[in-house]
Order: sequence, then structure tokens, then C-alpha cells
Amino acid sequence: MKTPFLFVSQTETSKLFIYFIDIFYKNKYNSFISKLYYIGGIGMKFSNRLLLFLKGVVFVFLGLLLFTNPVANLVAYSWWIAFGLLVSSIAAILGYFSAPKELRSPVYLFQGFVSLLLALYLVAYGFVTLPVVIPTIVGIWLIVEAIIAFFKGNRLGLIFPIIGSNIMWVALLTFLLGLVILFNPVATGVFVVYVIAFAFLVTGFTYIIEAFRK
Repeated sequence: MKTPFLFVSQTETSKLFIYFIDIFYKNKYNSFISKLYYIGGIGMKFSNRLLLFLKGVVFVFLGLLLFTNPVANLVAYSWWIAFGLLVSSIAAILGYFSAPKELRSPVYLFQGFVSLLLALYLVAYGFVTLPVVIPTIVGIWLIVEAIIAFFKGNRLGLIFPIIGSNIMWVALLTFLLGLVILFNPVATGVFVVYVIAFAFLVTGFTYIIEAFRK
């Protein structure tokens, strides 16, 4: 009679052990999925999606304008460029505070404030100092964005190694481009305009796609 008792006791203990292991891994899995949802934009609020869509439309519009007549439109639409960066910075700051606490990173907040300062500077002095200052600012901005993207790629590489590695390589190339522009702003002025136009188009379409992602 003792053997069945021991058998039942061991069986029940095994079931309890399996039950707790199952709960533990389900919690880990749900936490992992929720992080992926947030990274992919699935868990975003409607207000954040609307801001992303507006950012995308403004950036695509600016990119198309700059491609048609680079130098003239850069001067004529400097206010639009400042407005686009302003919307982008506000969306980045709001996105930081609307994210769950465990997913907040000072890097995203720093990125938002850098874009905000750049936008405010363009609103105040952009038209007067465009020929030399804009390439210089763009060079500094590319360097800062490259450093931020490098750390983002490093963090993302913990989950998706291939994607994280690609982002880090793009960040390195962006950093080198920023250095070239920073140390030779006048000669790279027209090239910078095309880079800005292309970056606006890519960024704009990316924001629009993210806004409609389910």
C-alpha cells in the first residue's frame, strides 16, 4: 500500500513542478511579446499613431520639394523644415512618456530634445545662416543620430542579432558621413540638400507605414 502512495505523491509533485514552470515561461513569453508589440508599434495609442502619420506626411512633402529645386527650396521652405523637426521632436518626447516604464530609455528622450533644439534654432536663425550653418548643423545632427542609432542597434541585437548588426553598420556609415559634412560644410552644401531630401522621404514613408501597422 505504501508504493501507490509514494507514486501518487511523486506524480502530484511533478504536476505542481510542471505547473509552476509553465506559469513562469508563460509570463516570460508574454513579457517578451509585449516588448515586441511595443517595438513594432502594435501597442501604440491612437494619438501616437496620428503624430506618426502627420510626421510622415510632412517629411515626404519636404523631401519632394527639396528634390525639385534643392538650394532655392531649402531657403524658401526653411520654416517647413523647422516645423517638420518640431513635430518629430514632440512626437519622440511624447512617445517616451507614453511608453511603459520598463521600456523607457534616456536615449529616446535625448533624441527628442536634440531634435527640438535644432527645430527651435532653425525657427529663430535658419533663414539668415542657411548657407554654412545648415550643413554644419546637419553634420552634427547626423553624428548624434548615428551614436543614438548605434546604441539602439546594440540593444535590439540582444533580441534580433542580424537586425541589430545591420543598424549598427548603418549608424557607422552615418557617423562617417556626418564627419565629412561637418569638416567641409560649404563644399558639401548641395550634396547635403539631397541627403536631407532623401532622408526626409525615407523617414516620412517609414513613419506612415508605422502609423498604419496593426
